[in-house]
Amino acid sequence: MGDAPKPQTFGLLLGWGWLSPGAGPEENRPCRRYKPRLSFRKRQGVNVVQLSTARCRPQKKAMIHSIWLTLALLGSLAVPSLRIDQQEVDIHAPYVTTPSPVVDAMLKFAGTRKSDVVYDLGCGDGRIVIAAAKQYGARGVGVDINPERIQEARANAKREGVESLVRFTAQDVFDMDFREATVVAMYLLPNMHRKLSPKLQRDLRPGARIVTHTFDLGDWKPHQTRNINGEQIFLWRVG
Repeated sequence: MGDAPKPQTFGLLLGWGWLSPGAGPEENRPCRRYKPRLSFRKRQGVNVVQLSTARCRPQKKAMIHSIWLTLALLGSLAVPSLRIDQQEVDIHAPYVTTPSPVVDAMLKFAGTRKSDVVYDLGCGDGRIVIAAAKQYGARGVGVDINPERIQEARANAKREGVESLVRFTAQDVFDMDFREATVVAMYLLPNMHRKLSPKLQRDLRPGARIVTHTFDLGDWKPHQTRNINGEQIFLWRVG
């Protein structure tokens, strides 16, 4: 018998902000008149699935995003574990990037400043904490359970010249100690947001801000919401 096939890593990249047509008649086009497009490509060794729902109304778009993210975990679009150096790592969520305009809006929405410590839970390629360091001079910590994403984030920080301000760690977000954080950014699955909500409320100091993309924190109602070219972001203040 031959060797067992090596597990593959799949990421899910949904065509959102950068494909959004912006305000106008397209915003109100019902989804039933537009078939979401799926495309497949390879990005830095990761098989990426791209789903475009740009022409759907924001409410319908959010519902489709949620459904596809869930299917990505349950189906063949995402693999539940990744083998690194003979160790298996459980992947809780598919790899989905936040468009740069939404990253900028999230940091501005949270009132990010130089004195802040910005934590990104599920940091992926590190773009949020890197942007916080470049734009505001803030320190940042990115956590992701996938070691490959952490390696990519560290390389990106070095390329952008902010490696002295940021650090990245391969760790489960549920085990993370983020009590020093003054800003927490998240873009995970809805059930992960809800599970993290009690820990955030318990561990963060008064005055800390939490900003999320697309999904809220369940029963904990946001203090503010904002729509960025069809992308929903949410803000909470602790205390």
